[in-house]
Amino acid sequence: MEQRHAGEAGRNSCKWDSSGGHSLRMTELPVRIKDWRARRMTRSLWQRLSGRTLLARMALVVLAAFLVPYDIWWRAVAGPYRLDKFRLETYTGCADSDSEVRLAVVMPLTARDTERAVEHIRLWTETMALAPCEMKVGEPVQSPTVDLYFYYDRPLDADEHVRASVQRVREALQAAPRGPQRCFHTIGFLSAELTADETRNTYRHNWVTLQVATRGTVTQFYRLMLDMPHVTEAYTHVFYMEPDARPVRAHWLAALQRQADPAVWMKGSPMRYPKPTVLGLEPYRSAYLYHINGNALYRVGCPCFEAFLRAVRTAYRDYAFDTSIAFYRLEYRHYALFQRTAHRFAYTDVVADCCDYPLSQCHTDGAYVVHGKHQLASFDWKKLGRY
Repeated sequence: MEQRHAGEAGRNSCKWDSSGGHSLRMTELPVRIKDWRARRMTRSLWQRLSGRTLLARMALVVLAAFLVPYDIWWRAVAGPYRLDKFRLETYTGCADSDSEVRLAVVMPLTARDTERAVEHIRLWTETMALAPCEMKVGEPVQSPTVDLYFYYDRPLDADEHVRASVQRVREALQAAPRGPQRCFHTIGFLSAELTADETRNTYRHNWVTLQVATRGTVTQFYRLMLDMPHVTEAYTHVFYMEPDARPVRAHWLAALQRQADPAVWMKGSPMRYPKPTVLGLEPYRSAYLYHINGNALYRVGCPCFEAFLRAVRTAYRDYAFDTSIAFYRLEYRHYALFQRTAHRFAYTDVVADCCDYPLSQCHTDGAYVVHGKHQLASFDWKKLGRY
């Protein structure tokens, strides 16, 4: 009897024993199959939601770009750089100078900008409403103190195009009906001595910071500020006046002189045009709104500011120098440095940055010089992200 029951038990059950000692009964199979199907359905659903469809991928990108706070890393994980990271004495150990301001107006040029430079000379000398200083007919200006330099990227004798450009500007100065010498103490020519390769602007975009790589323009700027001691030792301030920055009121030299402050490293204009569509990621998207346009007054010959610019150049290389300056000092990891140098950067109404907008759409109240490319007639893909 016991043997019959044992046989029936053997026929009604299937026992499997591996080296692990596990066993599985036939009655447990439906439950296991049901669990397996549920896990499979869950895994399949998760795969579809986690990246198998374009919509899911786009949602993840949006979540990462717009919903995750930028400073979660620098605040919760790494923290801002400590004070000793910056060697703050390098940036704050320079005493403010109370000496008389010595200003130079520097116009950066390439050979392609010749006619723009000539147009400047014509406007300054033929239109009294745009005269750099008070020019009474028949009377020289009393002791002009501001110097003017036409600042070329290539050596002045680099090729026939540069030589022809220099000659054209010289002739325009000589032919001016009211000589610019009335307002400028010295008028000269400078060169950044860049090679042909160094002058190339690739216009490569960085879609994280929104910046555009303009190697030639950036290199030319840093060469003046950091590698030309005969300029930085002779002056306290430089007004960097690109060929598309035009005066809109007379006596603009005196206005610039009044704004030059030995305690301020950079003073210029924020964006004074309608808020653009900015495509960069945070925090750069917001920091872009606070940058000071490159047509500005710069403190030169100050070791602290030079150390700051070298750090910016190292961090951002050939990206636009004005936005690079803003991003470097506004990044959360540089918070300690920002605390001690924020007062070195200032805004002014004397210069207005209008970008590509006409004056009618730009806030120019109080402006003497306006920077803008409002003659741009068609969409420029190189500026994608700022329209």
